Amino acid sequence: SCIRPDHFTNVVDFARRQHCVSPGSIVKPPTAQNQQQLAVDCGMYGLSMETANSPVLWADELQWIIEATGKHNVTTTRLFKSSRDGFGYGPFLNKVVGKSGLLF
Repeated sequence: SCIRPDHFTNVVDFARRQHCVSPGSIVKPPTAQNQQQLAVDCGMYGLSMETANSPVLWADELQWIIEATGKHNVTTTRLFKSSRDGFGYGPFLNKVVGKSGLLF
């Protein structure tokens, strides 16, 4: 099947960004309204959109959240990490009890 022009542009940009970074670096995959088709289109060119090692939030996503909350001088801290703290609800509550300004 034919690839949509906007998807082709995203695929080419994604390939370019992957080529330009240091080995082992993580590149934010492209997005589209039809994300499933974009993943298929990337696959046609041998590109994977896997983000298993990606950060919880990309820098631009975090910036959007900061702007949306209207806060200034924001410091982010990861309070809970399931691979470190476990997967239970109890350990999660122990990490967040008494904290303020939390964003989930």
